Amino acid sequence: LRVRTPAPGWCAADECCVGRYDELGARWRYVVVCRDGAFVRRGLELASAHLYTLTRDAVFEVRERRVNDQGLARLRTDDGWISEDLNPLSGQRGPIAAPLPVAAPLTYRVVLRDGAVVRETVELSSAIVHVARRRRGNRTRP
Repeated sequence: LRVRTPAPGWCAADECCVGRYDELGARWRYVVVCRDGAFVRRGLELASAHLYTLTRDAVFEVRERRVNDQGLARLRTDDGWISEDLNPLSGQRGPIAAPLPVAAPLTYRVVLRDGAVVRETVELSSAIVHVARRRRGNRTRP
């Protein structure tokens, strides 16, 4: 999550969401940007059954983002899984789906006892710029 206050930077969603992140019902909206569309597969792995194809410019909701055994970022919808990017092993590169911007900043409460680490960039190896402490009523904006 991109954090704007109390210090600009990046934070892991599971550090500042109430309860288990995957149980919050949080959904992100993505749009298909690949001209060939986006395959929806039954499972996380590319060998799973193809269910259907979303056309370019189709908007869909994502409940979870995971990396599969091949190292590809996959997006879980209510129906199945979509690759975020083309498989480089196929000889192609580029995005399949891109997140739509959030209409308004979201607010989260830090839930870890030790606080939420805010980093300079999205990379976990980047410098720590702030630790948002857990306090009653503490709110952090992504």
